[in-house]
Amino acid sequence: MGKFTNTTITKTVDSLVTGINHRLDSPFYNWTDKHPTKCTFYNVNDTKTTLDEGHRQVSVVMCEESPSRHIKIDGVLLYGIEKITTDLDVGDYGLETGEITGEAILPPNSFIPYPDSYFTIDQITRGKYWFRVTKVTPGTLETGANFWKLEYSMDDIGDEVEPRVVKNFQYIADNVGSNYKVVIEDESFQFIQRLEEVCDTLRNYYLKLFFKDCLQTFVYYYQDAYFYDPETIEFMIRNKIMDNGEPSKYLFVDQACYLPDTFPIEYDRCIYRFVEKRSKKYCFRRYYGLVIDDPMSLLTTRLEDYYMVTPNPHLKLLAEPIETFSEDFIGAMLQGNEFNGEKEFYNIIGNYFNNDKPLTDSEIDSLESMDFQPNVELYHIIPVIIFILEEEIRKLICLKDSAKKLL
Repeated sequence: MGKFTNTTITKTVDSLVTGINHRLDSPFYNWTDKHPTKCTFYNVNDTKTTLDEGHRQVSVVMCEESPSRHIKIDGVLLYGIEKITTDLDVGDYGLETGEITGEAILPPNSFIPYPDSYFTIDQITRGKYWFRVTKVTPGTLETGANFWKLEYSMDDIGDEVEPRVVKNFQYIADNVGSNYKVVIEDESFQFIQRLEEVCDTLRNYYLKLFFKDCLQTFVYYYQDAYFYDPETIEFMIRNKIMDNGEPSKYLFVDQACYLPDTFPIEYDRCIYRFVEKRSKKYCFRRYYGLVIDDPMSLLTTRLEDYYMVTPNPHLKLLAEPIETFSEDFIGAMLQGNEFNGEKEFYNIIGNYFNNDKPLTDSEIDSLESMDFQPNVELYHIIPVIIFILEEEIRKLICLKDSAKKLL
């Protein structure tokens, strides 16, 4: 007998409506009929500008002695700038043109623009056209997000002088409408880029060291045997460790053999789960090797045996416990032990669990100079280091309430 309270159709309709709403909520949806223009924006810094309202002319602002201060933001996308056509004449003061005015839209959650700011259009390569923001009008989307309508006029042509800049920022268009900062200070941006490059390097090295094409998974060689660690694989799956955001380099990671129904319980007790929770309340466990005999796994198609790493001693086929995480890792995690020289990268783990100190250039350098060998230590530690570095990146770009006030 069918259910009289079946809500399948209602849930399907709700799902479709929710999907449409997500598309409508996109900060770019309202301006799909307008082309984006990449600009360099010089936003007025009111806290450091001492220019009176009555003296905000271009001749005053665009000079080295100007009391006006600006924040330079590279890569800003403005929507709705119409094609600019000008008639240039050579006058007493160089190139002169007729009045050019227009309107543009700054997407929501970017930064707060101010009147008397300036921008140049990156695509214009024959000299700089300086556009002054004459009026700023806030607007609100149905989602509650604030956008900005800018009115502008062209004030000057030339690249000899630009507004006085006190800070430099980068505009990250991909972060518009997300919980991440759209505008990031240059130093932080360059540091984030370096962390991303190091993560990519670690991924590439990890693939070279431990990934076997014939098995389509990651294994390591230890004490004359091959081992497969499902907890390491699960950690990589849950945290997308091998996903660098580029579809062309995407690698599908999945468990390579059958796991018992109790595996999620075992994972909650493993060290990787405590890494995810940033908790030191870890109880040390011994691990053993269980020969893999799953007929549906590629691991059983090879001539050599492969052993699954398991904390269940009653299943063991290798009498002696096997090493997973090194004593150095445990010491850094639980006690915050400090390291120098070739093992300085362990300080990244120690700080993550104990101090929450910012990463240093020396620690990053130590990652790049690691002795990359296909051993049990690197098999387990590299995914953890990638996880910590990506957490650091998220912390640097996480949107805070004070971020918008910065500009």
